[in-house]
Amino acid sequence: MARKGRSNHLALLSSPVAWNLPRKGRMWAQKPVPGPHGLEDSIPLTVLLRDVLKYVESAHEAKKVLQKGLLVDGRKITDLRFPIGLMDVLSIPSEGKSYRILIDSKGRLMPVEISEKDAKVKLCKVKKKVTIAGKKIQIGLHDGRTFLGDNHYKVGDSVKFDLHAKKVSEKLELKNGARCLVTQGRHAGKVAKLEEIIERAGSMDAQVRMKSKHAEFTTLKNYVFVIDDSIKEHESKEEGK
Repeated sequence: MARKGRSNHLALLSSPVAWNLPRKGRMWAQKPVPGPHGLEDSIPLTVLLRDVLKYVESAHEAKKVLQKGLLVDGRKITDLRFPIGLMDVLSIPSEGKSYRILIDSKGRLMPVEISEKDAKVKLCKVKKKVTIAGKKIQIGLHDGRTFLGDNHYKVGDSVKFDLHAKKVSEKLELKNGARCLVTQGRHAGKVAKLEEIIERAGSMDAQVRMKSKHAEFTTLKNYVFVIDDSIKEHESKEEGK
């Protein structure tokens, strides 16, 4: 009789590029549970702790870390399969360490150690804006969060979300002069200044002209994520290394 139910594992050869795992060695990797990020845009907590951060050597050791207390965006996590995605803040209180999840030049998720101060705030990208009952405007963020806003928020903008107060503390507008992180495409991982938004006719995707210290390039508007100065140049491979 065939086995029923959802598989908890994924063939290593089929794992997303974002996981940054060697294709040789183990045949299987743990599959993330449904959560704030999709399969292609996230990495299971076990894989992050063991294979990327090298913080533990096994899932058993990772479970002990969870028992001591591990936070994602200020919330205690108890499932090793929890999906970790772009801009998530991972904190290990017992070690006094926190990490922000960024992207490298090959489109792979990359944990970068951050200060205690920076760990209190998360950058989120506005993905949608809808009108709900009572003519209120609901803003949807890239990690699944929603909040009531107004027409000053536009898709593509970013917000600084206070993880302690659980509210938006500042808006970062997608406009000329904005500092941005490229999250997809051949310029992934670069930090550059937005020089111009190029709207295209019909159904063609809008583009943006970007300028970094070493080059100018064009990419899709959907590929850029407005950031602030808390993300340092070397963390995001601004030089395109």
